[in-house]
This record gives sequence, C-alpha cells and structure tokens, in this order.
Amino acid sequence: MGIKILIAYSLLLSLFVDSRPISYTGGSTLMSFSDNMKESIYYHFSPSYKYSVGIEGIKDKVFNSKYSYLRYTYLLDRRNTDISQRNLYFQSGLSSKGNESFFYGITNTNAIYSYISI
Repeated sequence: MGIKILIAYSLLLSLFVDSRPISYTGGSTLMSFSDNMKESIYYHFSPSYKYSVGIEGIKDKVFNSKYSYLRYTYLLDRRNTDISQRNLYFQSGLSSKGNESFFYGITNTNAIYSYISI
C-alpha cells in the first residue's frame, strides 16, 4: 500500500515541478520541446561551464516551415542559496532562414528547490 501512495504523490508532485538540464565543462545536452505552435530539438556542447554552443532544429506549425538555429549561450551571473538558484544568461542565435533571422537577449532563470527527507 505504501508504494502506491508514494507513486501517487510523485505523479502529483511532477505536475508542479519544472526542471532544466544542465551540462558541465565538456558535457552536452539534448532537449526537446513541443506545443501547438512549434516542435524543436536542441543539442548543445559546453566547452566551459560559462558558455555553450549548439544547434536547434525547429518545425513551425503556424507557418508550416522548418529551419534551424546555430546558438550561443553565455552565463553572465549565477547566485545560489540553500533553496534556490538564479542564472542570468546571454543567448543568441543565427537562423538558416537567412541573414535577417536571428535573436539575442538576456534570460533570467529562477528555480526554487524543494525536497523530501525520509
């Protein structure tokens, strides 16, 4: 009976938990995303914990097109506490759609961690 309660609790908790893969120096990450507007798959390699380079393939469901981005991400700042972590990133990308399709900007990620001690 206890394992059923643990599984039910884990499934319920997963509805409210958000995570992002991280990679360390020399590591790589493969991520995928899908919703009603687009599907994407993103691979990046981190030569250093401060930056990563990667490629993202996108299927745009709204405009019925496919394209890719060459991406660069740089960690500007990181703050850790006992229960949270904040990362400030510079992100940029060049698209296969041409010289006029690119992005750049600052992204702030905040994560508050919860844990269960048994």
